[in-house]
Amino acid sequence: MHVEGTGAFALEPGVVVRVPIGVKHKIINVTEELVIYDVFHPATI
Repeated sequence: MHVEGTGAFALEPGVVVRVPIGVKHKIINVTEELVIYDVFHPATI
């Protein structure tokens, strides 16, 4: 994963990432199956 201002790092089982509003981020170099849960807070409808 790459987060603007932090750089790139590996996503491993059990890792939780919090990305503040307005910070650019993206998943890169996926080499195996990956399940991602996106949680938005506060909830929006």
